[in-house]
Amino acid sequence: MLPKTSVTRLKERETQGNLRQLTVTNEPLVDLCSNDYLGFSTFGALSARLHNHPLLLEERKFGSTGSRLLSGNSHQIEALEARIASFHGVEAALFFSTGYAANSGIIQAFATRHDTVLYDERAHASIIDGARSSFAKNIWSFRHNDLEDLRKKIGNASGDVYVITESVFSMDGDFAPLEDIIALCDETNSYCIVDEAHAFGLFGRDGNGRVYELGLEKKVLANIVTFGKALGAHGAAVLCGQDTKQFLINFCRPFIYSTAPDFHLLAAIDCGYSLLQDRSKETSQLFFLIHEFRNVAKKYPQFTTLDSLSAIQGIILGSNQRAKQASEILRKAKIDARAILSPTVAAGSERLRICLHTFNTPPEIQAVFYELSQAAL
Repeated sequence: MLPKTSVTRLKERETQGNLRQLTVTNEPLVDLCSNDYLGFSTFGALSARLHNHPLLLEERKFGSTGSRLLSGNSHQIEALEARIASFHGVEAALFFSTGYAANSGIIQAFATRHDTVLYDERAHASIIDGARSSFAKNIWSFRHNDLEDLRKKIGNASGDVYVITESVFSMDGDFAPLEDIIALCDETNSYCIVDEAHAFGLFGRDGNGRVYELGLEKKVLANIVTFGKALGAHGAAVLCGQDTKQFLINFCRPFIYSTAPDFHLLAAIDCGYSLLQDRSKETSQLFFLIHEFRNVAKKYPQFTTLDSLSAIQGIILGSNQRAKQASEILRKAKIDARAILSPTVAAGSERLRICLHTFNTPPEIQAVFYELSQAAL
């Protein structure tokens, strides 16, 4: 039996039209909602490589035995971390079970009761939760991509100052001005942490991410890559210096108290990195489709779309009801594009979040706008 306050909160959310539900469908729908940007998971490239991966053929071991500080560490995971670090041009990498654990854990580990945490107001929930669960004296958001607001808040900060942003924002698909943010951090002796979840695999040489693409990998305290998006697997890694890795091993609670990954996951991530080395055809197709989406959108001026050059696109509907209605219209047309509701996004910016993939086609993009326009949404 739920507590009365919990029942009330749940009913309020339902009344407001933003009650979350888990859905499963076996319908053959056009995928415009998953994060499998390069199609590694959808079309089996990952599983095909995984089938004959030496790690699984040799070990035949599934499951895990404990945390890495007890019985769960292995030569295999350390070898994978070394490969990840080399790929991204950094000294070290530290594996985490999820991107959420990596983002929240690193902030919790570093920020003390004397310090200040500043995060972009549109940053992922894992960043916000990490800041709020830290002991930082000051925890403030700064206006989205606003350098002047960030500078002002750094000026009012105390202790060590940690600035956290995404390189490609998960809901709006736009880019953070990383060069300017990091230059400001250098100027003010602040520390920058960058979440690369939606940039990894798509931007930078071989998909190393925006931080690497801009030559900033040595100027950040850490950046985080996740494996459940373009790589098609699961888990995450903090990319950093050896001293930062050693600090996290000692002070990052989500790392210390999490069970180590099994060999199957290690092999999947390793296969994903191998696939990234030959991804030029896939990324060329994806960026063509991004351009196509923006061109088609211009033909339907009745719809407001995001100003995004990434795989994350969107059509702003302005209310939870209209966003859900639009999603249902497309589902009836065999297109899977999900509604993003407030409070996940700000009230008034509720939307269809469109994720483009290498396996999508121009006619599928055209169908999105056609079906919505026909419904006079």
